[in-house]
Amino acid sequence: LRSLLQENPGFNPTQVVTANTWLGVPNDPKTDPYLGIPGKVTFDRELLRRMKSIPGVQLAAITSALPTTNSNPNAVGGLAIEGFAIEDRPVESSQDLSAERIRISPDYFAVFQATLLRGRSFTEDDEDGKPLVAVIDESTARKYWPSDDPLGRRVRFGKDPTKPWATVVGVIKDIKHDGLDIDGVPHIYVPVYQDPNKQVSVALRTSLPATLLEPQIRHEIQSIDAGLPVFNVSSMNDILD
Repeated sequence: LRSLLQENPGFNPTQVVTANTWLGVPNDPKTDPYLGIPGKVTFDRELLRRMKSIPGVQLAAITSALPTTNSNPNAVGGLAIEGFAIEDRPVESSQDLSAERIRISPDYFAVFQATLLRGRSFTEDDEDGKPLVAVIDESTARKYWPSDDPLGRRVRFGKDPTKPWATVVGVIKDIKHDGLDIDGVPHIYVPVYQDPNKQVSVALRTSLPATLLEPQIRHEIQSIDAGLPVFNVSSMNDILD
């Protein structure tokens, strides 16, 4: 326990409030307003606009997985290890490549005050229809490019050869997404506007407590869609505790 308390999570949890929602699937999928990329991205952009408008919120971001919650049974879902390929490498050498994919909005690293080591983070222009991009963490860089520069290299999740490649544009210092006691898990971050998910977690940098923000967060999310659940509104410090 003493060792865990001394671990650096790779981000600053102080003054971060989080909340979760889920874009459910109706009985008739054809009536799903969040079917496909455009529907989910429209929701994500409106959600961020409303979160940023809450008084006392300095920065807002969304993600498919909050840090350190992957092993928490009370958290939203979990991160699955996914296979991926690296362009210009033999097919047989790509059989054992795997990483956890995390979808994030542009201000995600700023909200958590994570350290960008090289390259750039995502921008509002990294959206559907634009060239796909990715940010990797240092564990991914160390494991799969031990002696090469990963910036500018291209990766692709899954085995479908017709899917487009995503260019690595940045390297971020490791964030302990899987818990304070787990090191070295490769993570690949992708823009939520290019690869949205129905699992949505909000992260707000604010000096206000979660108890004060909860009704406002709930109101703003359910003003977009009254049928959406809002749950696990808490501070990032509470999640770490």
